[in-house]
Amino acid sequence: MDKHNFTALPQWKFEDLYRLDPQFKPSECTASLRNSSNPEFMEKFIPNIQLFLQSDHLNVSEWSRLYHFNNPFGYMGLNYTAIKAAVDTIPKLASTQLLPVPTRAKDGCIHCAVVGNSGILNGSRQGMEIDSNDYVFR
Repeated sequence: MDKHNFTALPQWKFEDLYRLDPQFKPSECTASLRNSSNPEFMEKFIPNIQLFLQSDHLNVSEWSRLYHFNNPFGYMGLNYTAIKAAVDTIPKLASTQLLPVPTRAKDGCIHCAVVGNSGILNGSRQGMEIDSNDYVFR
């Protein structure tokens, strides 16, 4: 099965399976999407999906499960030995949490600012407000 054999996106007749994070910790932040009161959102949201691929995650069974998906979601058209050699160079992480909650966060929430580089904030005097967040994405 190779991607050059398809003229349209294939339709699969199986359930989506995801690698779940064994180190997952529920959020203590009451405003977190993980604690949403929207039942439709919660029905679709999977909070404990493993975010980072590590060397011990890839074996023949896992490669076979993901082989029918094209990159970046799977390994379609790629050789197991080559993928395994590349994945084995990824070090094991101490934590699988994407953004650790700062110890100073009394409410258990992570506060982020996302700012662009267009210059629209130049002279806005928002520097202290932006920098007061736990994480700033520029």
